[in-house]
Amino acid sequence: MKFMKLEKLLKAMIVLVITAFMWGCGGGGGGAPSTPATPATSLTIVSSGGGQYSVQGNNLNGVAALEFNLVYDSSTLSSPTVTQGDYISGALFESNALTPGTISFYLVSTTPFSGTGQIAKVSFAEHTGTPAVTVTAVKMYNLKGDPI
Repeated sequence: MKFMKLEKLLKAMIVLVITAFMWGCGGGGGGAPSTPATPATSLTIVSSGGGQYSVQGNNLNGVAALEFNLVYDSSTLSSPTVTQGDYISGALFESNALTPGTISFYLVSTTPFSGTGQIAKVSFAEHTGTPAVTVTAVKMYNLKGDPI
């Protein structure tokens, strides 16, 4: 029950922050022609061994809000601890690891990200074998609230 309230609260906060930024954005127009396409925006998992994983954001240019799940095998990994990465310092960051096998992440920033960096560190107190850890359900938004 608490997770559902937290999830609803975080989603409402994301919508409010994005809406507030939309009010402040002007129409502009008449700008320079668009630049060539940049490399794909993505999230990847990097294992450091010993139950330590890093969530890496790649080419997050223009991303201001992000929501995703980290899915893991709860029979080989348990008791996760999540730490916010340096790349997103200053962003509103929340994670929920109450459901074994899934960690949900939510973050919003008043300044869009630019480039590549560590979003979060995940450490599992208990780990055995060669577990698989993947990122799923990725949703990214710009300051206007448009999906990226």
